[in-house]
Amino acid sequence: MKRVGIVGGVLVLLCVALYWYSQKRELYAEPLYWYDNGKSVDPRKVDVFYILPTCVFDWSDSSGQVSHYASLTDSAQRAAMLPSYQLADDIFADSANFFAPYYRHISLNTWMEGEEAVEERFPAAMVDIREAFGYYMKHKNGGRPFLLAGFSQGAKCVVELVKELTPEQASRMVAAYVCGYKVTPADTCGAPFLRAAKGADDTGVTIVYNTVGKAEATAPILTLDNMWVINPASWTTDTMAHALNDSVSIQVDESHKVLIAKGLDEDAVFVESLQSLFPVGNYHLLELTLYHDLLQKNVKQRIRSYGESAKSVNR
Repeated sequence: MKRVGIVGGVLVLLCVALYWYSQKRELYAEPLYWYDNGKSVDPRKVDVFYILPTCVFDWSDSSGQVSHYASLTDSAQRAAMLPSYQLADDIFADSANFFAPYYRHISLNTWMEGEEAVEERFPAAMVDIREAFGYYMKHKNGGRPFLLAGFSQGAKCVVELVKELTPEQASRMVAAYVCGYKVTPADTCGAPFLRAAKGADDTGVTIVYNTVGKAEATAPILTLDNMWVINPASWTTDTMAHALNDSVSIQVDESHKVLIAKGLDEDAVFVESLQSLFPVGNYHLLELTLYHDLLQKNVKQRIRSYGESAKSVNR
């Protein structure tokens, strides 16, 4: 009788757990948890699944409990995230459907604490991203080709998603943009769909870059052990300096696997409150705005190249 009671209790707990999990999985069925650009999905276009960078500091709730994660519903925090969503929407979705989830991204304070704190707290952020991507694939994608894109913490999430793609999903991935983060040797182990971009129109590849004014201004947490870098000013991996505009040039530093930008005002970009992460001469905060037009154009280029390859295969 006692044993039956124990088994029954276990079954109840299991049912509760399964119910909770099923409810959690449906979180992204709610429009509230997706950025909305007001546009209807065009089934003739490819999709972009975009992941937001870090936008919040640690904060305290009404009980004084400190949180190291962004809130999904706090209006002030969502307002702080909006410019980042809008910038990415403008860049990556100029010719594509744009899907971008709100998620419990870890705080700037966590990044300033160092890699141990990041790796301890980041899994919770990835729980949300996996749920959102799974829901997107099942209910929103409709079998269309797609791009993955992310900046900073969002780029870290992109690396993890590429590592977890199924072969069928990978066959529809136009490209993955890892802006302001890294791909390490450990990332590539057992990850056949992580492949470095070598040019402007290769597909199924991962685009990786970080920008500084001098090598000593790199942020190790974002660049340490990075394997790949490509220059958006030329979409090449050579070490020549390529003009970004009349006053700025961009050059690959092969030894550090970063981009060196010459001609920018490093003091104008410096943010004192973030100096432990981004010292003078680090241009992490410009990774999207600096290459805005080049990224926008390149998304179209890779989409076109993917379409042409698909037509060739189907002939």
